[in-house]
Amino acid sequence: MGYRIDNSKSNRKCTCTFNGSTNELISKFQLKKMEIQLIENQTKGTAIATENSQTAGKMTYSITASNFIIIDHTEVEPNFKGKGVGKKLLYKIVDMARAKHIKILPLCPFAHAMFKKMDDIKDVLKSN
Repeated sequence: MGYRIDNSKSNRKCTCTFNGSTNELISKFQLKKMEIQLIENQTKGTAIATENSQTAGKMTYSITASNFIIIDHTEVEPNFKGKGVGKKLLYKIVDMARAKHIKILPLCPFAHAMFKKMDDIKDVLKSN
């Protein structure tokens, strides 16, 4: 039994062969969508990653001033380690910082390492 998958946005096409029922194919290759939500109050913020209603990880930050935030913690659930969850959380916060025209001070070891490693996010790095 062959299935053709057409993703018109990326113009990628895949043909695969699977010897089983359609339901088995759907459950085996179910698409998983990672969603990241930002939640803020007056002094704290959290980026929470979920996939199929399961928490994958979170990154927290402190809102210390109107012009910058401090990323203070990153946590990824064990079954999501190595899947880029921390990086996705960081990019979500970086996008928010760009939209608000604020800077980020990364005190969390993970975020600090990513800012050292990735040039494409250094525009929001708070200088000392």
